[in-house]
Amino acid sequence: MRWMLLILLGLFLAGCASTDVYSSNDLRQVKQGYHELLPIYKGFKSAFRKNDASGIRYWHQREHQPCYHLVDEIDKRDTIDSNVKLFHASATLDSWCDDIEYAYAGWAKRHHLPYDHSLTPGRPQDAFIDGDFNLKIIPGDLRHPSVVS
Repeated sequence: MRWMLLILLGLFLAGCASTDVYSSNDLRQVKQGYHELLPIYKGFKSAFRKNDASGIRYWHQREHQPCYHLVDEIDKRDTIDSNVKLFHASATLDSWCDDIEYAYAGWAKRHHLPYDHSLTPGRPQDAFIDGDFNLKIIPGDLRHPSVVS
């Protein structure tokens, strides 16, 4: 009977000890996504604020690779514990992609250009509120990714 309890306790503790809050691949890809998306987000936002049509198109095109491949791959894998800061950093990357897509859709609609009609563009002045707030937070999230948020 004692052995059975010890074996069950050992199995339980082994299971708890091996539970990772994220994989090394998650950390690598979120950091990569941050370094790729940050200049794209800032460039798109700047072009959008200036109503620079060529800049808006340029940065919108550049957004596709990291957002549709890297960020979506992280989301699909779904291996980051939602209680740690790395999860918030990953969600911020997704939010930046969404900000660009929604701002572009609104801009394209106003200029009678093709856009993704499944998106409902918001007001132009509201386009980057969440993303700008997260610009200040994400560096700390990446410095301490396993800290509980």
